[in-house]
Amino acid sequence: MPERLQSLRYLLFPLLALGCLVVYLPQLPVFSSPWEELLPSLPFVLGALIGLLGWHFNSTRSLLACLLILLTDLSFYPALDPLYHQVLVVLLPLNLAQIAWYRERGLFNPIAFARFFWIAIQLCATVAAVHYQSDLLTRWLQFHPGSLPRLPLPLVTLAALALATLIIMIRLLRHRGRFDAYLLISCAVTCGLLLQPVSSRDVSLILSLLLALWLFGLLRHGHSLAYIDDLTGLPGRRALNERLMRLGRQYCLAMVDVDHFKKFNDRHGHDTGDQVLKMVATKLARVRLGKAYRYGGEEFCVVFSGRALAQTLEPLEELRAAIEQSYLQLRHVQRPGNNKQGRKQRGGENNKRPGVSVTISIGVAEYQPRTDTLKAADQALYTAKAAGRNQVCY
Repeated sequence: MPERLQSLRYLLFPLLALGCLVVYLPQLPVFSSPWEELLPSLPFVLGALIGLLGWHFNSTRSLLACLLILLTDLSFYPALDPLYHQVLVVLLPLNLAQIAWYRERGLFNPIAFARFFWIAIQLCATVAAVHYQSDLLTRWLQFHPGSLPRLPLPLVTLAALALATLIIMIRLLRHRGRFDAYLLISCAVTCGLLLQPVSSRDVSLILSLLLALWLFGLLRHGHSLAYIDDLTGLPGRRALNERLMRLGRQYCLAMVDVDHFKKFNDRHGHDTGDQVLKMVATKLARVRLGKAYRYGGEEFCVVFSGRALAQTLEPLEELRAAIEQSYLQLRHVQRPGNNKQGRKQRGGENNKRPGVSVTISIGVAEYQPRTDTLKAADQALYTAKAAGRNQVCY
């Protein structure tokens, strides 16, 4: 599957869960008295949990999405004018599309406050329009040029849904984010409920499942912050320590170090150094038979669970050779002032950009009773460095 299409995997589990709920909704038994009475409050309980986690992780996007989902639930109160449904089904997808392209900037700053204030302005404008200009608002929402054939939905609603779906889908395919997939699902579910109203009980159940999905996404986000290295995308030191506690009595550990990395950083700058670490991490993530972790700085660790030393040497040698043969192209020192000049410069024969290559040293050790395997692998790494680097030692 192409790399960009892999982002669609984030849609599979949520769509399956929501699909099963919709199919089996008519067969769900009525809960016992206390739980059935608490059911309408469940979306707001989940919303409160999302609010606490979103505040803890500084996730403005999830809080905004949760707020819009809860507004959908509030719009089903019997006393509200049905015109609110028609307005919300236009504004809701457009706001979710906006959230998809927001950069995460935390909660306590002017930009975050402005985003919440923007939703508040729309709510106030909607209330005013429904109360004082309901006829004009209805004509605008039901606008349909006579030259067009009859459509299943009003033209304004169809345009809002199509535009929002396209925007969120582009974001999902470009950035491959879990939250973008959840925004797309939230747009489909909430607009579907508004366009095809169901009982208040079913609304509470469906929106609760949708909010539970966002809660799960925030928990996964917290897990990534704790266990995944932000620069390389590999599991970090904490994940490695937990993995080491779960290993049995047959395994190997390999310590990997980028050769002369400090000198490389001093010469080319930290930005280029980060690119080198990302390139090395990409190769490490594909190492056969093992699982790679970032140990710290320019050091990495590869865990070969259930493997003997002889089984690890060939994959590690393949890794060493792959990195030695890799070539990282640097940006031109004299960067162009605009995109047109940049395209011209990139196509010129006399403006070849400089490139760099790096090598790695690897030390590997097999588990032995009453021996610190990680320390033994580290000692083997120092042996590889002393022997001239760019080699595997054990």
